[in-house]
Amino acid sequence: MIAKRYCKTIAAACGLLCLGTFATGGDRPSDACPALRERTLKPVALVKVERSEGAFQGWRASRSGTTGSAFGRPLVRGDEFIFDFGEHLVGYVKLELGDIDRPVDAPVRLDLSFAEVPSEIGEGREGAASLGTISPSWIQDETVTIDEVPSVFEVSRRFAFRYMRLRVRACSNGGRFSLRGVSARAVSSADLSAFRPIPSASPEDDAIDRVAAATLRDSMQTCLEDGPKRDRRLWLGDLRLQALANYATFRNYEVVRRSLFLLAECASSDGAPATAVFERPTPRSSNGRRILDYTALFPATVLEYMRASGDTEAARRLWPTAKAACETVLSAVDETGLVRADNGFWNFIDWQDGFDRQASEQGAIVFGLDRAYELARALGREKEVAHLPGIAAKMRTRAVEALWDGSRGVWKSGRDGNVSWMSQAYMSICGAGTPEMRRGALERVTDMPDAVRPRTPYAYHYFVEGLWCAGMKSEALALVREYWGGMVKKGADTFWECYDPSDDMASPYRSILLNSYCHAWSCTPSYWLRRAREEGVEKRTNVR
Repeated sequence: MIAKRYCKTIAAACGLLCLGTFATGGDRPSDACPALRERTLKPVALVKVERSEGAFQGWRASRSGTTGSAFGRPLVRGDEFIFDFGEHLVGYVKLELGDIDRPVDAPVRLDLSFAEVPSEIGEGREGAASLGTISPSWIQDETVTIDEVPSVFEVSRRFAFRYMRLRVRACSNGGRFSLRGVSARAVSSADLSAFRPIPSASPEDDAIDRVAAATLRDSMQTCLEDGPKRDRRLWLGDLRLQALANYATFRNYEVVRRSLFLLAECASSDGAPATAVFERPTPRSSNGRRILDYTALFPATVLEYMRASGDTEAARRLWPTAKAACETVLSAVDETGLVRADNGFWNFIDWQDGFDRQASEQGAIVFGLDRAYELARALGREKEVAHLPGIAAKMRTRAVEALWDGSRGVWKSGRDGNVSWMSQAYMSICGAGTPEMRRGALERVTDMPDAVRPRTPYAYHYFVEGLWCAGMKSEALALVREYWGGMVKKGADTFWECYDPSDDMASPYRSILLNSYCHAWSCTPSYWLRRAREEGVEKRTNVR
């Protein structure tokens, strides 16, 4: 099994590169990889990708023939097919080649291009990607050379895709070859038999739920990756949302446990968890600057794992890292209880331009401190963090004093009094001010045309959570249906990293070819739809 070979490599070298609590002695919890489950998928049709004014990003894939029409025929240089596998998958492509009439006397060289959405085939890949802010090597292009025909050839690299374009780049001038078959070995650590659709769900809710579950499935590998196309690593912020969706669907506690321990074992010198981890070739922290709001989420993620799985022993082992996370994020807070603007961290919150993150970070830290104290109480360690409730209360009070704009009835942020949806969300999540203040701010901000809106499903999740914490559960459910349902209507097989309903070309990297179209932080509708069902929230409310 791939997973077993891979994890032996991790186990052998992890101790040399990881810091923190687990750096010495004995087997590490992260050595235990979840098994990868495999499915064999075959393309369902040949398609052509054409410009279409009404389609997402201006490109549409339409059926052009059956897959059988690509097989068994003699192929020459320049021949091309686009295979549609019918659904998004993560895995390895297998090509079966045969000869015709006489032996093939030269290698066969094929150009393969993999795409999650049609625009990745339709756009000029290299030209558009050169405008981006991250490396175009993330674009899924591969040239393979096959020396022996007939043969069965599996491409060694793993890809995330629905569409595969195959183009004959070079081949024999004499003996001709043909394709005899194309298939893919899809891999995931999700147990698909554990997934159960929501009983009696509407067709719209069922579609949203299934796309969310597919997003989680394909990012659920030997750890919880953020995007199987890009970045193919474990991020703490994505992990919390994946874990919540997982508890509601596949209930694979093993992969969450391993992901938590990877972050703990690759902790910084101060003991706080890594913000992000590369698994290969050995586990190591992958980012230079730590994300403040992600670090604040670690205690909550451990607490939620313990409550869902009942695995108190893992929580005990992770407790020192959770405690260290609190001390680390508090270094960003001044003596008055307010997050400093120049705190030295990467203040993320969302891939959105033009909004100040101080208020959001204030709320994220308070939320993290509250969850850390809950975790400590559950583990009988509250004496170690007896100071945290007082600090959290001081920060809530300071938020009212410094960040509440009474004239507009919303939370502001930064020196210029910036107003955003995310400031209102995080102030609600952390319980700052009164219930009336929090609810009123959430209601008002959606009617303010100059308020900065979220740009990603990650941020929209936290706006939904803010609504839920304010008791606005019907509004929260309506927003799930409106926002994620909008992606379904535009053809999403899995939910995207970045989605602006008013701009299909939105990209944090200045190129849509570098966006991820199966991204872990987008999978939480499965969690919200089930939670709404459990709590009897069914009323449909329009959210502007």
